[in-house]
Amino acid sequence: MSNVWLFGYFRYLWADAALPVAAIDPQRRTVTTAEPYNYGGGMSDQQGLIYYVFNLLEELDAPGEWYLDRARGRLYLYPPAPPDRVRLEIGLWERPLAVLRQVAHVRLEGLTFDLARFNGLVLEDCEECVLAGCTVSRLAGNGITLQGGRANRVLGCDVHTLGRRGIEVFGGDRATLRPGGHVVENCHIHHIGRLDRTYTPAIHLEGVGHRAAHNLLHHAPSSVMRLEGNDHLVEFNDVHTAVFESDDQGAMELFGNPTYRGVVFRYNRFRDIGKRGTEPWVHGQAALRFDDAISGMLVYGNLFIRAARGNFGAIQINGGRDNLIDNNLFVDCARGLTGGWYPDNPVWRRLRGGQVPPGFFTNDLYRARYPDLARMLEPGAVNHVWRNVFFRCGTLAGGNRAHWDLLDNVEYRDADPGFVDAARGDFRLRPDAPVLARIPFRPLPIESIGLYPDPYRARWPVESPPAPPPEPGPVR
Repeated sequence: MSNVWLFGYFRYLWADAALPVAAIDPQRRTVTTAEPYNYGGGMSDQQGLIYYVFNLLEELDAPGEWYLDRARGRLYLYPPAPPDRVRLEIGLWERPLAVLRQVAHVRLEGLTFDLARFNGLVLEDCEECVLAGCTVSRLAGNGITLQGGRANRVLGCDVHTLGRRGIEVFGGDRATLRPGGHVVENCHIHHIGRLDRTYTPAIHLEGVGHRAAHNLLHHAPSSVMRLEGNDHLVEFNDVHTAVFESDDQGAMELFGNPTYRGVVFRYNRFRDIGKRGTEPWVHGQAALRFDDAISGMLVYGNLFIRAARGNFGAIQINGGRDNLIDNNLFVDCARGLTGGWYPDNPVWRRLRGGQVPPGFFTNDLYRARYPDLARMLEPGAVNHVWRNVFFRCGTLAGGNRAHWDLLDNVEYRDADPGFVDAARGDFRLRPDAPVLARIPFRPLPIESIGLYPDPYRARWPVESPPAPPPEPGPVR
């Protein structure tokens, strides 16, 4: 049984793992792993297990499937076509495909980095380097990593079919709020998190002052973007088919540190977010998730289409305060916003008890940049929800309504707010749209969202309509 593995969500539906199998007992209908699953206290089916067994020779019964016998060094393959018409490739390289260290003004253009057992490109402490029009694909690890340095740019790249993250960005200094200034723009990033299924987004931004813009991000079993830090700008991104496997997450999310401030989400489109089948869920899936006391975010001019599942709204705020949700359009969302300020969130409790976590800044610099920090522990907090339009949606704002500052929001259950063609999915507003006479709503620049033609674009045109995610493995 040394070749058989068990993959699944064995306690929480946001924490995946793969374990080697020691024994299978058909009579007792049990599977015994070769090592225990210890995360969070061991296995539990309270949230509903999602799992499957893989690498069994007897299950090799469909084209494209394979079985690896590591002890004998043999690979068994059911080819997708007759062998004389199939190209077979096996990646054996175990280190990053390219590493640039402490260089400046270097450009890599139009190159392909493909097929390896580890990461793709790594830029360490580089300045003003450019990766343009490159393709990074079929890797077991991460696609591109910007580690430290300043003002590096990833432009027009295709990054896909990866075991872990698409593009990692680390830079800037949170202690001084010095920006890193890295940019990820006009990139097509998809089918990531194929091995490590959670916390492996298409784009990870960490530090201070990075920008992710005009990217097309899709087919992620959990989030397409995770953010840590301050003053990031996330704009004009097109997101679909995300968070289709994990639970209690958002397509874009931050977690656990209310001194993460100055982050702006504007002019992004979210479509078909969350689970679509009958697999278990406990909490839900959102387009934007501000988890555990995330506060002071600006969400302006975004479009949310079928972007709320389970108990979550398209925007889900878990305990945070002073977030501004302004001039957004929600379409066919079961819930618009959920959660809100909650004084008993564990983060607020620990802070009131004097427990200050690492990376928590409330010094004069932070208070001058983010004045709301001075009152973040005061009672009676609100999140501001202004001038938003809800079309064919359910609850506008769930949770404690006393802690939502609701101003000039309008709901259209059946009537048309004045879209160009809602039946065909064109949610641009006509100049004479009735909603414009009701509230001071600024039409969204929907035609500018997503990829754009450019000499550095790796491939053009690009078509990527939302599509059903892959079928999940067996449930229970």
